[in-house]
Amino acid sequence: MRRIREIEGLRAFLALWVLISHVLGAAGYTSEIAEGLPQLLILGNYAVDIFIIISGFVIFLLIDQVRGNYSTYITQRFFRLYPLLFVLFLVAVALAPLEMENIAQSGAYLTEKNIEKLTYKLDIRNDWLGFNILTHLTMLHGMVAEKWVPFVPGAFLGPAWSISLEWQFYLVAPLLFSLAATRGRFARLGVIVACLATYIIARKLLPRVEYGAFLPFHIEFFFFGACSYFIYRHLHNSVIKPDFLFPTAMATVVMIYFTSGHDFRLFPIAVWLVFFALMLEPKESLSHRLIAPPFSQPGLSLAGQGLLQHLSAPHPRHHADLKRSAELF
Repeated sequence: MRRIREIEGLRAFLALWVLISHVLGAAGYTSEIAEGLPQLLILGNYAVDIFIIISGFVIFLLIDQVRGNYSTYITQRFFRLYPLLFVLFLVAVALAPLEMENIAQSGAYLTEKNIEKLTYKLDIRNDWLGFNILTHLTMLHGMVAEKWVPFVPGAFLGPAWSISLEWQFYLVAPLLFSLAATRGRFARLGVIVACLATYIIARKLLPRVEYGAFLPFHIEFFFFGACSYFIYRHLHNSVIKPDFLFPTAMATVVMIYFTSGHDFRLFPIAVWLVFFALMLEPKESLSHRLIAPPFSQPGLSLAGQGLLQHLSAPHPRHHADLKRSAELF
């Protein structure tokens, strides 16, 4: 599959953002005690949301360019995720006692309330050890609601909740692509309505899932990424390319930001909108020549991969402080 260098560069910057948010979280900084840019750096979950948008885009690109049967596709996707998850999860389970010890000694930078909360969470996790292992081995641990068994998506290996979310999308992506790309306008409309209905149902009817690790709780980000691919495919192959998309997107984002009262919740979509507009700009445009080079450096993709591998490693203070709670939606 052809790689898009700008997206690889964006991934590197996003990985750095997540790393910084982990460091700040481990040092005891929370979004409640910061404002402006420092607060945004602490909110690494927004970087994860942009990763999800990218995933929707890239998976539809993959399905479109590498045509094949479902079994070949899902087997390749399985082995892209499972081996590393399996090894890291077993290591994380083996190192779990150190996590409890670390929390017990973290009074210098965690409040007593936070220590009690984390201790309770680890106790519940250990009580359901067998269930947590079983669900992680199927990569469906992100589908377990808190009212059934608490804290399953982030048990032992915090970042693994996103692996389950990704796997859930992989399972249904070929069907969605087929309906949207080859089945006519009514099928496309049906996909849009189904995604919208799923988005609403997740917020009105479905029980809470830790980190929003069940696909319906992040469906909007996959949806934006997938729709972006079809726009990209149409305009990328066009002889005439618009040269005003980037400044238009920038102006739109600034207006929305101030209209919404400096609300950061739209930040992932805003970042993607601006970046996507830049991708569609002609290579010779002023915007592309000034802005795109930092995202196009070959070394950035390697740096991003290294950071992502580091962030996948088990850590005694993993994503617990980066709350993916329902109030973010």
